[in-house]
Amino acid sequence: MRFILPAAFTLVAPGVQKHLKHNAGGRVDPAQRRAIRFAPNVTTLVLDVGAKASLAFQRSARAFERGMLGDPAVAVVAFEPLVENIGWLQRNWWRLPEDARRRRHVVPVAAGAADGVAPFHVSRAPACGSTLATSPKNRAACHASRAAVDVPVVALATFFGFVDATLLARGHHVLKVDAEGADLDVLRGAGAANLRRYFRAVAIECMVGDGAAHHVGECRVRDALAFMADAFPHHKWVAQGSAAANVFWGRTAEDLAWAASALLPLLDA
Repeated sequence: MRFILPAAFTLVAPGVQKHLKHNAGGRVDPAQRRAIRFAPNVTTLVLDVGAKASLAFQRSARAFERGMLGDPAVAVVAFEPLVENIGWLQRNWWRLPEDARRRRHVVPVAAGAADGVAPFHVSRAPACGSTLATSPKNRAACHASRAAVDVPVVALATFFGFVDATLLARGHHVLKVDAEGADLDVLRGAGAANLRRYFRAVAIECMVGDGAAHHVGECRVRDALAFMADAFPHHKWVAQGSAAANVFWGRTAEDLAWAASALLPLLDA
């Protein structure tokens, strides 16, 4: 599996080479030193932040077989810093058809509010780790931190600078974020203006109100809506259990309806 990691990332995220070599089992692709290039037929990027065992890498997924993820014009870029989850992505990647493998890429770093290095709090289950510390009020076993490892963090605004400008300017890309509480940090690192310029739809997961917390300083729906208020005219949120919600934004009402349907499986995977 080829990692997308331009050499210039080593300047904005010190230690990324060491992390990639020792924790992610890969190296910088020398072909990606200056700009990230995708297959010539790709016109749409799906950024999967907090990919874990991403549905986009699973051949059996209905979304892959029938819809967006199976489209030869769509490339998926998964941001995932945790070695256990990268292992899942790699194993699933080999099971994909060859054409799909060429359109599946992994950035083995965390996305966040700013470039640098930050502790990643590894939880009891790989799917629940976060760049945010476990809250003293946490009652969910999955989110209880068992260790912390330093990982490179890159703001999406920095990532955009490495993507082919012509592709990026098409402006109908898709962003899904499931960063275990750090979702708003990811949006801030992208910048509201960039989100409005480049994406047709965005989906994240946040906590509702001031209730139970899994992580310190985690995303709240009201704060996410306030941050995105000027970026997208259409939004909706759907409760996920008693404390969390999936939040969707669309450039148009049609984009919003599409996002709430097509991106929900990615959030729930």
